[in-house]
Amino acid sequence: MAFASVLSLLVGPLSTHAAEPPAPPTAKIDLLPGPAIGRVDRVTVDLQVGGKLLAPENASDRASKTKGEPMSVRGKLSYDERRLSESRSVRHYNLAEATIKTGERTKSPQLPTDRRLILANRGAEQIELVAPAGPLTRDQLDLIDVIGATLGIDAVLPTKLVNEGESWSIDGPAMGRLLGLNSVEMCEVSALIDDVNRDYARFQLSGAVHGVIDGAATEIDVRAVGLFSLKTQRLTQLNLAIREDRKVGPATPGFKGIAKARVKIEPIGATPELSGEKVAGLAKLKIDAATPLVTDATQQDFQLQHDRQWFAAGDDRRTMQLRRVSGEQLAAEATFTVTDASRPLSLADFESQVRATLGDGLQTLVSSEQWTNPAGCRCVAVVAQGDEQGRPLEWRYYQAAPSNGAGRRVTIATTIEPTADNGVATAARRLINSMRIGSQKVASKSQNGAK
Repeated sequence: MAFASVLSLLVGPLSTHAAEPPAPPTAKIDLLPGPAIGRVDRVTVDLQVGGKLLAPENASDRASKTKGEPMSVRGKLSYDERRLSESRSVRHYNLAEATIKTGERTKSPQLPTDRRLILANRGAEQIELVAPAGPLTRDQLDLIDVIGATLGIDAVLPTKLVNEGESWSIDGPAMGRLLGLNSVEMCEVSALIDDVNRDYARFQLSGAVHGVIDGAATEIDVRAVGLFSLKTQRLTQLNLAIREDRKVGPATPGFKGIAKARVKIEPIGATPELSGEKVAGLAKLKIDAATPLVTDATQQDFQLQHDRQWFAAGDDRRTMQLRRVSGEQLAAEATFTVTDASRPLSLADFESQVRATLGDGLQTLVSSEQWTNPAGCRCVAVVAQGDEQGRPLEWRYYQAAPSNGAGRRVTIATTIEPTADNGVATAARRLINSMRIGSQKVASKSQNGAK
């Protein structure tokens, strides 16, 4: 089936209510959006994704031939959104659910009760989503960070009056925010009005966008149909379909397939969850893409916070791995290993373990130290430098244990690439400083608010 036909068959028709006589063909059409600040809308998003996740056949060699695994997503979001400024809004989610199938595995992420208030901030290149109540998990962020972001959706409209059939270009930052890209390298997308009556104007957009998402290069072919109310000067619906070819990234799998989203926007006037007193102060709250996420390693019985450049790369009962990306490059790998011990580990013992682990690759033991982190864990650290197959590397080894030093302890072996920026060492240190083990873990409220 031709991709151009996917939109109408799979995303569904646009509703224009009763047909009206066409507007005079010579009239200029005003698709400039009306005032947004203070506006409250109810937004629904129906999402469908189908295709294959791509991963290297050899897990230890990311450059090896890739293999594909079937993947599908069916998701539905419903949120009320109040515009606080030109670049910020606050959402209250009434519904956020998805079923994600990868091979034979299925998961159904949800937003807990205490994370249903979300701030959306329009940055230079992407929409940043954070929960004022505390950090989200990666699964919770991915659940709500979908194509068709409403805070940036008006940017697909023309900036001047246009005629029916007249086209306009949409710039890279606007498409990047709409598609959830971290950066855009090439954008060739245009739109035109293909139908108009006295109430509504319908437009189509199409083109190609190349960029980066989660450190992976991607090429996207996009098609969309939008409906604009000429009475309210509002974009009320956008049916969006993309065909994506995403390469395997340094920390994330590739993807090849099609995603569709039907976004409906309806003004509702007001809602108690977004009253003035409840959102007071949120317009100026400092947020950015570095706002941390939380990883709850349930199998390994520990929890930590980290910035959004770290991505989970697999886990089992005793180990977990995070990879950090910078642009399209791997910056660092952190492997977490859980062990049990009957006595405290001395700093000298930890240094000996690091020397034995690195062997001939060790050139210099740079530093070692011990301290207690904010959660009360006893921490030790050793920084070493050396090489691996002729490649210079820095290793940062950390270990966290309960304050008495006995019982379950977590070791973090961090390998920092030579091309990494200066902030990677600080980011690695934050992993151990945020560590909570066992009973120290912070419980998140469940869907019904229970602990």
